[in-house]
Amino acid sequence: MDQSSHHHRKLKIAGVIALVLVVALLGFTGNFLFDFALNPRAPYAMKMMQDGKDAEKGEQIDAEEGEARAWFKENRESSSLTADDGTELAAWYFAASESTHDYAVCLHGYTNEPIGMARYVKRFHDRGMNVLAPAARAHERSGGGYIGMGWPERLDVVAWIGRIAAADPKARILVFGESMSAATAMNVAGESLPANVKCIIEDCGYTSVWDEFSLQLKDVFGLPSFPLLDVANLVCNVRAGYDFHKASSVE
Repeated sequence: MDQSSHHHRKLKIAGVIALVLVVALLGFTGNFLFDFALNPRAPYAMKMMQDGKDAEKGEQIDAEEGEARAWFKENRESSSLTADDGTELAAWYFAASESTHDYAVCLHGYTNEPIGMARYVKRFHDRGMNVLAPAARAHERSGGGYIGMGWPERLDVVAWIGRIAAADPKARILVFGESMSAATAMNVAGESLPANVKCIIEDCGYTSVWDEFSLQLKDVFGLPSFPLLDVANLVCNVRAGYDFHKASSVE
């Protein structure tokens, strides 16, 4: 083998090694970002960062929130549902003081819990409504390995709606979602719903999971979406079964 051929062979080997290292690095980063954002049991997750910021701010809940949380704990009734994919879902139910066909379904935000919606649950209940406060999958008492950012959760909410309508065919149902669950509420609006659903309210939702994570990747890590978010999206397709682009309330 002449010197030139030997040199080219070395370059090819070096190129293959470099490619393997890049793929391995991207794979590691994609899995890290997936776990950071969507795996609540990961050793380092977004919730830890959020909790740390809240502790630094030392924010105090206001009087209404404190009263609502105490009322929430005292009056909640447990409810459960098995999703179509077998995930066990949990919710808290608050029966109206007087018989009524009016229901509010209050959906909490990212890494939060149903009690995080206590203020709104109590407001709807004070207006004479039955209120259901589900725990999104992978939150509080609900099962599920990963957070769905409002996409698989939309079908869970449709199932909760079906549960209410089956128990009370005259039900008039309002769905209210905040933050991540505002996107859930918008996604629910795109499904085939019974006529019982009269109103859907979203507060601070996002257009798609891709758009939301692109923004967060820039704000939290100072990084562009390509190629890291593309790899994280591939990981999500494999591990959680949904796509950041398809998980969109506007498509």
